[in-house]
Amino acid sequence: MDLRRLEVFAKVAELGSFSRAAQALSLTQPTVSEHIRALEDELGVQLLDRLGRGASATQAGRLLLTYAQRMLVLSREARQAIEQFQGRMAGELVVGGSTIPGEYVLPALVGQFRAKHADISIVLLIGDSRQVSEWIDEGRAELGIIGARPTQRTLDAREVMSDELVVLMPASHGWADRDTVTLAELQTEPMIVRERGSGSREALERALDGAGTSLGAFRIVGEMGSTQAIK
Repeated sequence: MDLRRLEVFAKVAELGSFSRAAQALSLTQPTVSEHIRALEDELGVQLLDRLGRGASATQAGRLLLTYAQRMLVLSREARQAIEQFQGRMAGELVVGGSTIPGEYVLPALVGQFRAKHADISIVLLIGDSRQVSEWIDEGRAELGIIGARPTQRTLDAREVMSDELVVLMPASHGWADRDTVTLAELQTEPMIVRERGSGSREALERALDGAGTSLGAFRIVGEMGSTQAIK
């Protein structure tokens, strides 16, 4: 099987769209369609269901996707190994970041890394902590920085920095000039929190559990997918 065809197929399956895959791979949509058609003809099976403007992997496609992702990872590792053998540091490094490190921490680190290793390109994927853990476990990313320890036993994790969760309110709020508020007071106010699967949400839930309570005791009026959206 041609690795380029597998790469195109994996991108369409991951993004659920021929057009988005074409954009991500810097190809035209007809070229993407031709790669998929050729791969399906080679294997004699339909790999993708065309659903209007979208696409989803068939049962055979999902089976192939697991192997395609592993083959693409091995291909990338092989190229990097040859570069290292020749005394060069080059290639592509795929990094995953949950929303807070992905938006506030990793961009600066990527810039510093690129200043030292100009021949290595960085692909930064941003999602919630659970998604990033899954990307690494599946081989789509080689490392990640997330806000919660992963649950997968197949992953190795270590602490690289600490962070703090605080209560945020409008400057006109009656608590704006206070350093602390009690849990009982907090339960009287409407709250917006991060979505399920985020490291921030998991850290908050662990802290509340340690204090003998849970989010169910609070007036949660909204869940949002990024800290910036909450602000």
